Amino acid sequence: MYELMFEESPYLNHKSQKIYRFITPNTNTENPFNIPTKVVKGLRPTIPFSSLEEQYIWIEEFVLPREPEMDVQIVSNVFSLFIDLMIECWSGKAQERPDFGEISERLGEMLRTL
Repeated sequence: MYELMFEESPYLNHKSQKIYRFITPNTNTENPFNIPTKVVKGLRPTIPFSSLEEQYIWIEEFVLPREPEMDVQIVSNVFSLFIDLMIECWSGKAQERPDFGEISERLGEMLRTL
């Protein structure tokens, strides 16, 4: 889901302008072979913005130039829903993660919103 939303690898991306537009990257050199262990221990990808204002700026810089007819408010609402769903899918507890049917339903609702 992360790669679909941000069009970047969730790890090994410390030079990404998209991901690190508002935050400083962790410059620790990650080894691709130890990422699975870190994920099991709770490491999750970086969300490139931490506020609604940053999200709007990010959308204006990275989404609207390719999709100028889209409304920033609608795109922002869908981004927020998508990120919430993505974070739920990252839960370390299987019973807290949505099942495929729920994921499919929620993604369909987001698509209809656009």
